[in-house]
Amino acid sequence: MRQSVRALGWTITIVTLVTFIFLGFSLYSLYQVVMGQGIKPGDWSFDVSNGNYVISMPFEINNTSHFDITELDIATVIKGSNGVVITYSTTSFGSVPSQGLVERSHNISININKIIE
Repeated sequence: MRQSVRALGWTITIVTLVTFIFLGFSLYSLYQVVMGQGIKPGDWSFDVSNGNYVISMPFEINNTSHFDITELDIATVIKGSNGVVITYSTTSFGSVPSQGLVERSHNISININKIIE
């Protein structure tokens, strides 16, 4: 009985250590991406055509961490002064592999007539 309790104690200790090591490693990787200029916005561009005002914002994701980034999305909601949603736009980066670089352009299209309303 003593040996099984001792083995269970060692197992719990080892699993706890591995969990905290993984958590620390994950947080350090997140710190590398955020603080190491891993997410860089580019120069905005504007275009007006057919009554729509389009704002294009390029983003560059440089994954300098040790883990892949999956399901990364950027969402933009523009609301009027009364709280009514004027436009909603999302851009999906998909999967960014470890030590990889992905560039996408986030486009926001606003109908000029909705702004006037």
